[in-house]
Amino acid sequence: MFKLIFFKGKGTFVDTCIKFFTRSEYSHCEILIDGYQYSCSPKSGIRKEKHIFNNKVWDYFDIDLLFKKNTITTIQPINPKDLDLLGQSDQTQYNQEYSCLTNEIIFSEKRDYDKNLAKQILLNFFENEKDSDYDLISILLSNIFPFGIQNNNKWTCSEFCYTSLLLIGCYELAGFSASKINPGKLYKLIKYLEKY
Repeated sequence: MFKLIFFKGKGTFVDTCIKFFTRSEYSHCEILIDGYQYSCSPKSGIRKEKHIFNNKVWDYFDIDLLFKKNTITTIQPINPKDLDLLGQSDQTQYNQEYSCLTNEIIFSEKRDYDKNLAKQILLNFFENEKDSDYDLISILLSNIFPFGIQNNNKWTCSEFCYTSLLLIGCYELAGFSASKINPGKLYKLIKYLEKY
């Protein structure tokens, strides 16, 4: 089992605030590997927990679907405007934050995706970061308010999941600012990539 999972349940007051301010049904996301979920939570920072399957409160996305193509020859980077990934408060920062995504990136690369290797990369990533705390400042000053401020030694759940995808070779996501990604935006991104 190798999935991205997105929490859509009622949750806590913090979950309700994240959904409201990010205008999304999702308040949290995790990486699911062989029955355990890995992410960063406000209560305990980077942590590992046994997952209890429940599709009423979680949406499940198979990470393998992001690697359907073995060879990438041309990538048209995702334009956040097209996916409505930017809130009104973010629009003024669009050119500065996302200008690198407006031109086509062309290259040829053999993508040797190995699920077991990808899992090991992410488990190593977790081990390296497991003492890190939750970055509440990034939630407030990068997602709710558009100041782009974050703590480089801390994580949010979506930063952790987004970085995990980059580490295992999901190059199509490169170019976004991790601190500006929230669970709702990450879900839109991967659903977009699933189509292409």
